[in-house]
Amino acid sequence: MKKHFTKIFVCLALIISALFCNTTAYAQYSIPNYIRIGLYYGDNGVSSFNVSAGKGLIFGEYTVSDFKVLLEDKTSSTYNIRKDSYFYETNGTLKECSPNSLPDGKVYGPYHVFIGGPFGELESIITSIMVYRQKGIDAYPVYTGSWEIWAGFYKSSEEAQGGITLVEDILGLGAYKVVEPSSSRIVISTGGQVMFVYSSGSGALQIRPQSENNPYKLTLNNSNYRGYLEVRRFWDSDMTVINILPFEEYLYGVVPIEMGYNSPIEALKAQAVAARTYAAATLGKYSKWYFDLCNSMNTQVYKGYDSEKPSTNQAVDETRGKVLTYNGQLINAFYFSTSGGKTEDYINVWGNYEIPYLKSVDDSYEPESAQYRNWEVTLTLAQIKQYVGSDIGDITNVAATRYSDSGRVIELVVTGTKGRKVYKKDECRTIFGLRSQMYTISSDGQKVYITGVVYSPEINTLDNKYIVTSTGTGLLSGSSISIIGADGKIVSISNTSQSYKFIGHGWGHGLGMSQEGAKGMANAGFNFQEILQYYYTGAVVQ
Repeated sequence: MKKHFTKIFVCLALIISALFCNTTAYAQYSIPNYIRIGLYYGDNGVSSFNVSAGKGLIFGEYTVSDFKVLLEDKTSSTYNIRKDSYFYETNGTLKECSPNSLPDGKVYGPYHVFIGGPFGELESIITSIMVYRQKGIDAYPVYTGSWEIWAGFYKSSEEAQGGITLVEDILGLGAYKVVEPSSSRIVISTGGQVMFVYSSGSGALQIRPQSENNPYKLTLNNSNYRGYLEVRRFWDSDMTVINILPFEEYLYGVVPIEMGYNSPIEALKAQAVAARTYAAATLGKYSKWYFDLCNSMNTQVYKGYDSEKPSTNQAVDETRGKVLTYNGQLINAFYFSTSGGKTEDYINVWGNYEIPYLKSVDDSYEPESAQYRNWEVTLTLAQIKQYVGSDIGDITNVAATRYSDSGRVIELVVTGTKGRKVYKKDECRTIFGLRSQMYTISSDGQKVYITGVVYSPEINTLDNKYIVTSTGTGLLSGSSISIIGADGKIVSISNTSQSYKFIGHGWGHGLGMSQEGAKGMANAGFNFQEILQYYYTGAVVQ
């Protein structure tokens, strides 16, 4: 144990959090030197994770702008970080379990026995903890703002009371007490041994690589990340794991994922500026969980150090600090994969108003061979009903009723036997999980089947069409009619659709820069400023 516990430094450390300080100021905006990226959070929060670094780790508490070192390790040992909850052993690892259905075998719970404290320094209690362990007490250090000694991981208060009896039998009477569960505690272990429990309510646990690590990175669950980690617990995001790293190095892990590393260098530079601008303009989106952006397509996809490539790092470095502005303010630098020939106005996708730099432009340099430049999707009536819900009954018709000037659907009507639903703008894409809003719709119901022979009429549905009968003109409803011929033979005519085909172009929301178009422009000789200022009307690179 002593080889893992080194001298504790009780001191102020570097002020490095991007959440509170360290920004580079420009005319009417600022870009932080550091950024906080959520790796595990919300529904994807984790009960435990593993972390290591080649030259060792530092564990400490971050409070406002101070960092207090709690534990240092100069080895490459892998540490397990878990919330203080119910866990059971399986195949040499710990898995979280419910207190309402505890499995057989060894179970670790969130109840503990307080033995003593507070103490000023960790090293002052290491000898005592070693002695207690030799006597059969499962003792370990706990940081609560000061150091304490606790014992055991019990499943209930009653079981912990039994732990107190054991401690009294070994150590004699003392001010021992049961420690109840807490939703904020975190257990730090290595090699199956608890190194300490973090139980301070005044800050957050941070895990940093030793400075000897070059590059300055650590390994989290077999993935490498620059910078360091912060671990927090919230009722709706438990545990939350945040990667804190230099803003520009964050872009190293974004650009190769958002645009292929083998793209033309000027296109990669355009992507770097767009990603930098988007990140700077979107800071604090997840402030309730103490980070800025996530690592998914909900903001920008970020894969950390393992995704980095020399070409994309070069693009970031050669555009360092450059962003897109409009009237001196950072823009919302949206970008997407493929336009299908034309980008879109903001008002036709997400907004109820115009944004001057997000206007539709021709995407003439986007190649016909671009991925998903053209696509088709066929959906059955059952699939469509599953998407829209059963409250409008069985599906009878799907129609695009309004298009934008660029050719994107901005109103989609789905009709059923009990009603209809109207979808507008981006909903016309997302309701069926389509690749873009730029599509037309055809159906097998546009063909009429008369006694087994197929004809192609000019009408798309029989609803609300007139027919001349022996008694006059009548209005049709429904999707089929029966006709009695002169010989008395009944012929059924039906145009009921069993499926709908969506014939589309492009991939993504269609706003801002088309990545495939940017590649085409770069191949045609345009530089990154020209590319960006073409797609973002009136914006400037600075």
